[in-house]
Amino acid sequence: MKKLYINFVFLLLSISVFASEEHPTKINSFNLEDTILTWETSLEVDNNKFVVEASTDKINWSTIGEIKGQFYSSIHREYNLPITAPNTTTYYRIKQIDLDGDVIVYNKITTYSVAKEEPFVDYEIIDQKISIHTNDGNVSIMVLKADGTPEIKLSNLKDHSEINLLTGIHFIKLKSEHEQLFEQIIIK
Repeated sequence: MKKLYINFVFLLLSISVFASEEHPTKINSFNLEDTILTWETSLEVDNNKFVVEASTDKINWSTIGEIKGQFYSSIHREYNLPITAPNTTTYYRIKQIDLDGDVIVYNKITTYSVAKEEPFVDYEIIDQKISIHTNDGNVSIMVLKADGTPEIKLSNLKDHSEINLLTGIHFIKLKSEHEQLFEQIIIK
């Protein structure tokens, strides 16, 4: 009977010591390898779950997954969450939610970086249409008649935007955030 009582007292002392810390659940690491987020804990107290969030600007965060916590644990634990490879650089963070619903957002942010292509702006003539191609944000276009008078002026066009032109000789000026192009074109 004494052994049971001592273990119970030790358990109560352990829980009260753990619970007195600022962040009772200790996340030791948070990493991204290929498309798997991994993190490790050495201590979990009142841990209900981990919520993983993603953001492309570090301001607006959205939940991409939840992993059940261990409630109480003083041993090393490993967690992982597979992700879909994003098309743009994306930031990830962990929120830990305890049994009372209190939330702790951990400071460590891990990043999935997407290699950038060189910016470009170009066009393609299809029948009497110009189709704009870019990876450089919004595009503005100015089309001049052969005598130099303005014919069309548009802005905030996206990749694959199309513009109808009349038959004849035109000058086209395309401008994106980092690139611009000025050429003579013939529409047949």
